[in-house]
Amino acid sequence: MTKPKFYRINSRGRVTDQAYALMMTWSREGVSLQEIARRLRVAWSTVQYNLVRAAPSERPSRIPPQLTSAHRRAIEKRRVILFQAATKQKRVIGKGGKTGRALKRKRVTRAYPSCAALQKCLAAEHGIEISTNTIRRDLHALGMTARRRPKGPVRFLGDEQKRLEFARAHKDDDVNTLLFSDEHYATCNDCGHGWQWVEAGKHPDHRCEDRFTPKIHVWGVIGVGVKRLVILPGNVNQEVYVEYCIKRNVDLFGGKVLMQDGASSHTAQWTLDELARLKVSVMPRWPPRSPDLNPIEQVWSVLNQVVNDMCPTDAQELEAAVVAAWNSISQEYIDKLVKTFTSKLTKCIALRGRTLP
Repeated sequence: MTKPKFYRINSRGRVTDQAYALMMTWSREGVSLQEIARRLRVAWSTVQYNLVRAAPSERPSRIPPQLTSAHRRAIEKRRVILFQAATKQKRVIGKGGKTGRALKRKRVTRAYPSCAALQKCLAAEHGIEISTNTIRRDLHALGMTARRRPKGPVRFLGDEQKRLEFARAHKDDDVNTLLFSDEHYATCNDCGHGWQWVEAGKHPDHRCEDRFTPKIHVWGVIGVGVKRLVILPGNVNQEVYVEYCIKRNVDLFGGKVLMQDGASSHTAQWTLDELARLKVSVMPRWPPRSPDLNPIEQVWSVLNQVVNDMCPTDAQELEAAVVAAWNSISQEYIDKLVKTFTSKLTKCIALRGRTLP
């Protein structure tokens, strides 16, 4: 039997009458859904839908309706309105709070972030009644696409300006002289991949999250040719930070500039005095709430994945797993991450200080 040509599928998932007749014939002959799909060059779910749910009497005509010039003008007008609604932004400033900190919280988001929200907007404000599928097709026709929103810290008023000034001041720094540091909590929770391949009809394993899971506090520092991990004794204050992270690793800081975030243990005056006494140069004015600029955050992500594969169940196993995972990360990979710092600052400048994608 010759291989049939490709049969188009309409917006409801139904194939042509000729393809449907072939599906029925092959199905009666005992041909599997996968084989029918291969022969017709369609998805097996399309074959299943047409054989089980779509009766011939419900099969619409394959000839699409011809649009008049009035229809085209109405569609163009609707798409202009839809584009304005889809790109409209909403700025929210925090309210309340005894210290006034909440008043500085800032959030910028789309006013109508989903097709359902756009559908309600068009119906309420413009009297346009259309389905979410039509909205989705219009958005594609307008050149828009749906992307996963990245997670990031809450922004405060002035954060973007501080990030922009920092990026401009340090975009020409020599990355070979920079050391990036950060603290991190490693836990026994499942930090594995969010997706899992399973057999047909099976459900994926749930990701275990325990509120009181065993955890350890670590400090790491990376640079070109530098990689070191420190297990910390619980929470970090200025004395612990200076003793465990600085004094015990002072050999790393000669001729280097240490990056540290704005944690209170890092910026306390006693800590800064000790760093000056130990002749440790510190990168000034690291912008607040900017983990996306710190290459070590990607190291923590890799470390979490490796630790998860080892499945530790208590604090002792967790510590051994963290050390093994840290040692498994190659220096070559870390050097590449450190050298992305310049490109991160360039993107930050291009985005006017907004969070990196």
